[in-house]
Amino acid sequence: MTGVSTAKRTRSRSRHAQWWVCALCVGCATSSPIHLHLIEPARLAEAEVEAPDLVAWSVSAAESAQEAADAGDEPAAQDHATRSRLYAEAAIAEAQRVKFDRARIALLEQAEADALAARAAQRERESLEFAERRAAAAALAQGQMAHAFAQAEIDEPRRLRRRTAEVTRARTQAAAAFVQRTHGLVAAVRAMRTEGPDEAVERELAEITEALEGEVDLPSARSLHDRTMVLLGRVRAARPVTAASIAALVEAASERGLRPEATAAGMLLRAVVQERRLRSTVLGPLLRAHPHGDVVVRGPLAPRMAAALRREGIRPERLQTATATTDEILLPAYRVE
Repeated sequence: MTGVSTAKRTRSRSRHAQWWVCALCVGCATSSPIHLHLIEPARLAEAEVEAPDLVAWSVSAAESAQEAADAGDEPAAQDHATRSRLYAEAAIAEAQRVKFDRARIALLEQAEADALAARAAQRERESLEFAERRAAAAALAQGQMAHAFAQAEIDEPRRLRRRTAEVTRARTQAAAAFVQRTHGLVAAVRAMRTEGPDEAVERELAEITEALEGEVDLPSARSLHDRTMVLLGRVRAARPVTAASIAALVEAASERGLRPEATAAGMLLRAVVQERRLRSTVLGPLLRAHPHGDVVVRGPLAPRMAAALRREGIRPERLQTATATTDEILLPAYRVE
């Protein structure tokens, strides 16, 4: 009997499943057969994966029930059958619990992933909105500065003959634009210095800042702006040319009524209107604020323009002249790679 029982307990799990796919009639020879409950094979297979010990105990109890029934011990067979049923139900309950726990964890992970995705999308929207606002503010500031430079170029005798409210308002707005931009340039000079404080630079910055605090007319505002641009060039000289400095050159040139063009030889500066001549008073502070490399003056008036730029403070060793059909300035160091 022991050998038969041991052989039964060593059967494979696929054979164990047979205990549950049909109703076992335990003690069929007796007057009160013992019916073990039915369990679907799929549920048994799931329970066997998640709770193999409980399923093994249930199968073992069912085998014991069969052995007791074969031996005519009906009470023992009933006890083993009940124990087998309880183990099977516990195995199925455990399998369901594990399944529900996995589903709950998956839902929590999905909810967390959705929350992270929502936060990332919100940050991206905020970043895009900030970029749009910054671009709009930059475009507005560039437009104001372009207007300010254009207003500053108005001939003084002509301005004196036209003392209208509209002219006065336009000049006041232009002066305010120069003052606002100069405040930003002063902060940039102080932030970009790589070495310790320079007494000469600090003294000039202090003078400029003090002058900006008072009433500033358009010529004075333009002069303060140009002085600060020159100081900015001094601190830029210690840094290499970068994409940011090229972008700053393009922006500053555009504000001054110039048409910058990136070429294989470098950044080319021309007048927006081809018939209009380049002005050394406009180019001087711009070129001093961007101090890297040569300044190649090209065109029919190149020698005269080079002399005028020297008077505006451009170092002679930077200046070169070349022939061209139109007046233009080439800056090889600001070539876009």
